[in-house]
Amino acid sequence: MNLFQVFYRNRNGLSVVATWFLLFVGVALFFDFGGRIIDPYSDSKLQQLKLELREQPNNDSLKHQIRQRDQHVRQQYFRRKAFTWWGARLCLVGAVIVFLASRRLGPMSDPSRIQIQGGDPEPSDFHRNSTWGMSAVTVLVAACLMVAVLLQRNGQQDLSAALAASRAVEDSSIERDQADGGEAATALPEIQNVVTPVSAEEFASNWYRFRGPRGDGTSAMSSLDFRWDADTGEGILWKVPVECPGNGSPVVWGDRVFLASADETRRCVQSFSVTDGTLLWTKEVEHPDPTRPAVEVSEDTGYAASTMTTNGQLAFAIFADGLLVALDRDGNEVWLRDLGPLENIYGHASSLVLSGDRLIVQLDQGSKSDDASRIDVLDVATGDAVYSIAREVPASWSTPIVANRDGQDVLIACADPWVIAYNLSDGSERWRCAALRQDVGPSPVFSDQHVIVANESPGATAVRWGGTGDVTETHVDWTAEYSIPDTTSPLIVGDLVLMLTSYGTLAAYDADSGGDPLWEIDYEDNFQASPTRFGDDVLLVGETGLCWTVRPSEDGCETITESNLGEDCVTSPAVANGKIFLRGREHLYCLGPQS
Repeated sequence: MNLFQVFYRNRNGLSVVATWFLLFVGVALFFDFGGRIIDPYSDSKLQQLKLELREQPNNDSLKHQIRQRDQHVRQQYFRRKAFTWWGARLCLVGAVIVFLASRRLGPMSDPSRIQIQGGDPEPSDFHRNSTWGMSAVTVLVAACLMVAVLLQRNGQQDLSAALAASRAVEDSSIERDQADGGEAATALPEIQNVVTPVSAEEFASNWYRFRGPRGDGTSAMSSLDFRWDADTGEGILWKVPVECPGNGSPVVWGDRVFLASADETRRCVQSFSVTDGTLLWTKEVEHPDPTRPAVEVSEDTGYAASTMTTNGQLAFAIFADGLLVALDRDGNEVWLRDLGPLENIYGHASSLVLSGDRLIVQLDQGSKSDDASRIDVLDVATGDAVYSIAREVPASWSTPIVANRDGQDVLIACADPWVIAYNLSDGSERWRCAALRQDVGPSPVFSDQHVIVANESPGATAVRWGGTGDVTETHVDWTAEYSIPDTTSPLIVGDLVLMLTSYGTLAAYDADSGGDPLWEIDYEDNFQASPTRFGDDVLLVGETGLCWTVRPSEDGCETITESNLGEDCVTSPAVANGKIFLRGREHLYCLGPQS
């Protein structure tokens, strides 16, 4: 007897069981729907606590209550979402079983083959009863299918609402009229900041983001006059293991070093002592939606390629799946936002940027036609969005920078084909230039005269400040096409612009005129770490851990020292208090002159 015969002979019992099963699941879903949390961030108690915190910004007890309530509401939301997900599918399975089992009620069943006590039924009665039975089952199945589809759609809408709330992006966004024809940013309610303001001087004195305070690889040190050697221990002040992988660079604020790490199953943030490398804490970051599939990333990118940022009070990290977390100095979660899933063929790698009380997240993804790319600008204290900028660009891996022009902060972001300047105050566009192609990885840099962008194809471009709208034909002062990087970012040293390719060629260009390289030098290593400036000296860190301190000029490049880290390194240095912090493949290093 095969499976079909078993089903056929027991279809009547199966139909009854499946019907009761459907009723049970339906009632459970009905009562669950009544208590559903449509928007976890509109919880009345949570909102009331936030209002109280605005009036009492220094009340630590209120902050703790907000964190606890926020975590509770989000857990309840995703628990109900998972219940709906399974309930909808159980409804579908039950409906299919009822439909298949109840086909015996239809008129296609032969009444002559059914033995009924009390005589044979009249054919007309049989067909009338079977038609009524089939109609009832059809109505039940159709109703169950409709309920399942509606629950599934509601579950998706609830999730979208939660993500929208986590980004604080209003559904009813307004379009700005822009004189330069740029893209409009989504306007959002103003949120009062409850984090103590951080001065520009404090930001400038800490290596709080990728490539330092200006995002251009310039340190406050006037020279680099020491070397290090893994074999002898020279110049290595301390070295500590980092147990979880990551390709993001370290950031430093005061007496703390911060690192983000992740693999397929784990995300964590760690804080180390600047003094001796003591591990102060490790925070495991759990995704609030356990049903989310793992993202696919390339081995070169990994699950934690983005460099963190910090303002000394909070530390921020983003992972390849789009999960963004803010932690306090003790490693406690302050807020969590799910900005994913992110569609990126290599994995998300753009680093986080802080400017005052705003956290900038470049989320270029997919293809240009997907309309998925955007820049989210968030309030650092709450994680709520100040605005979101839609970008008609494909995926990129570049990190934006912020430059101050005429008293206004300007956000510069790169992706194929545009380098675009936005007003940081409201996200409106100032100008754009078609200067890039293909997979854009290097970050922009700026001088008083130019914004300089680079990618292996089509090359480097210097865009003059001061334009509006599309400035491709009016404000490009020079271009260059030889020895242009595909991963590392340019470095400005006086009147020179240095370009370091991934295959080990360092080239120098005149910052005012570009053209052909003034000189080119080849190094016996590959490079992913961007060059870093120490006054007139420049540090180059190779993938194998070999390091060169060089002194470039118009006439050439002098090698000052050669060093050896002792392990692979693809991250850029952090520099603070006369020391260099480097993340190797397995260790975090503090390098400096030994007393």
